[in-house]
Amino acid sequence: MSPNNTKLSRNIVYVLELFKFLENDDCEVYVSSEKDFEFLFALEVLAGRPLNVVFFEEDSYCPFCNSTYNKNGRRIRYINKNRPVKIQKYMCSNEKCGKFHETSLENIVPKNCNYAHKLRFEVVKQLLVDYSSLEKISEQINRVYGCKPSRQTILNHQKESYENFYKDKIEKALKYTDDDLSGVYGYDEQFLKVNGEDRTRLSLIDLNTHVQLNQLIVKEFDIKIVESFIKTTLKGKKVDTIVTDGLTWYNLIIEDLKTKHQLCTFHIMHSLMADLIKVLKKLKSQIKTRTKKTQNLTRNLEENRYKKNKKDKIKQLKHLKREIRKLKKEIKEWENYIERISNIFKAPTVKNAKRRFKFLFNSMGHFPSLIGDFIRKLSKVFDKTINHIANDNVPSTNSKKERHFGITLPGFLKKRFRTDLGLEMHLNFAEYRWIQRNKKSVTF
Repeated sequence: MSPNNTKLSRNIVYVLELFKFLENDDCEVYVSSEKDFEFLFALEVLAGRPLNVVFFEEDSYCPFCNSTYNKNGRRIRYINKNRPVKIQKYMCSNEKCGKFHETSLENIVPKNCNYAHKLRFEVVKQLLVDYSSLEKISEQINRVYGCKPSRQTILNHQKESYENFYKDKIEKALKYTDDDLSGVYGYDEQFLKVNGEDRTRLSLIDLNTHVQLNQLIVKEFDIKIVESFIKTTLKGKKVDTIVTDGLTWYNLIIEDLKTKHQLCTFHIMHSLMADLIKVLKKLKSQIKTRTKKTQNLTRNLEENRYKKNKKDKIKQLKHLKREIRKLKKEIKEWENYIERISNIFKAPTVKNAKRRFKFLFNSMGHFPSLIGDFIRKLSKVFDKTINHIANDNVPSTNSKKERHFGITLPGFLKKRFRTDLGLEMHLNFAEYRWIQRNKKSVTF
């Protein structure tokens, strides 16, 4: 028989002996407390039942007199509150010493705790994937480990694991250098609540590399806090352009920084649409009403229901159709105004954008007052709305910052947290996920 066949035969014998061993209900599996406990799960899968496990210590000596230990019975302990194991107890062989000792499982289960290290870390690892409520984490652990820790237990393990291990790891992962910055930044705030109390999240990210330069959660929100946050964050860093929405505070702060300011054109157009939407809604409602009347008249005329005043009904039908055409024309005119204003921000060159705006500005007298007022207001900040045209690396909107907020703290979580630490943990894990998935290098 060849050496390979001999080795294979031995392995088959070993496997068969293992199965015979596992089939015996009275068998005991002795495991050193220094070994990994997880391999027992594989054996239990083969056996189809929990094994009779005894944990012992290898080469244990009395720490008081350095004498050897004698075995002194066992006691049962439950790991994860559902897995019984036997713990070997010892007594010092030196009669003068006589100290008692039992096998330590701190390598598997922390002192004064019911749950194994792996399970304790599992409650935090869930946050590396996505947000999960304490109840959902408990249910997931129950499916995997067959035990269901309370929400308070999970919260305690999350705090301990986060503060002792993950906090430093995440902070290192979120560190950046000047080489990670493009100089084009987006700033915005997010308003949320913690246990019913107001909080404001200030955040500044690089719109090209997606690195978050800084974020701050504050209870009070005013211009001084915003100014201090932006100036402190950008101190000593290269700054080309800052993109924000149209809040007047930002103009004062960014002018003081002596850098370019790009106003989000989406918010600018949204301010116009906020007023215009009422007008369009009214016109569309009128069209809907007249269309319904037209359909009823047409159906009744086809069924010959009007015998005496048929001519009057036909005239009424024609009048309704004229009104519908007139209303649709009015809607098209409003949409045309919107398109002409929007095309300013889509111009191929700054010169072209200025020419388009100048034409609209000079024609204000012929426009409806709503459009004229908007163009007049736009003229005061127009230069801050076209910086993106001259620089391809500057976006016209702050949508990437909005997306960053939407992913790291979506709307349904804004009022979910009960403690500031819970919010801090979530944001740090969410930011870690964000940077792992979205970070890019500077390519210009």
